[in-house]
Amino acid sequence: MVISATHVNVINTTKAQIAKQVRYHYVHFIRVDYSDMPCHSVKADIMMLLDSSASVGSTYFRKQLQFVQSVVNSFDIGQSSVNMGVVTFSSAPHPQFKLNDYQTKHSLIDAINRIHHQSGGTNTDSAIDYLLKHSFTARNGDRSDAPNIAVIITDGQSSSRQSTIREANLLHNRGITTVAIGIGGGINLKELIGIASNQSLVFTVANFDALHTIQGLVDHSICQASAGGVPTIWPGMIG
Repeated sequence: MVISATHVNVINTTKAQIAKQVRYHYVHFIRVDYSDMPCHSVKADIMMLLDSSASVGSTYFRKQLQFVQSVVNSFDIGQSSVNMGVVTFSSAPHPQFKLNDYQTKHSLIDAINRIHHQSGGTNTDSAIDYLLKHSFTARNGDRSDAPNIAVIITDGQSSSRQSTIREANLLHNRGITTVAIGIGGGINLKELIGIASNQSLVFTVANFDALHTIQGLVDHSICQASAGGVPTIWPGMIG
């Protein structure tokens, strides 16, 4: 799916105005309207990797879950469409459920709502390794005819940037499209770029309350990855 010229308008706005937008997502003063870009019926295996470290805390962790639920609501869920699993991570990965555990939107959203915050460090590398060795396997629901997508959300730097990027490269080499979402001022942009399959799949927001402002962009990235493509724009800090 490609963003047409009619969906892009150059504007002059401020970050305060950006945070108030509902229909539009702003990228370096470019406005993109996703309202008439239906892609809910794509087929994909999506693993959500959510930061549960001490710096996130239970309140902000809940906002991550709400964001994931909003993404779920954008797509059809089931054997012929999107399957989604969730792994949280802190000092160690914490598998919550597998790709094929929930085959309806209602049951998937309910399962996400039951996930609890488990505090600790930020060992992103071991969490990515878990995705490779366990999540994206046929035994745990990975379908041979569905594109693999990993969405990694973090509010800070990992304990080892070198190791994290090395593990992310293994994801890329497996053909797993990787989206990186950084939250707040403690993130390392170079690390996020290393985690993502390419720079167009790096998204940053100023805080957890601003996650909703990038949902349209993330949904669109999932749509394009499901079709074998990637977006051609690189979002900057929003919010």
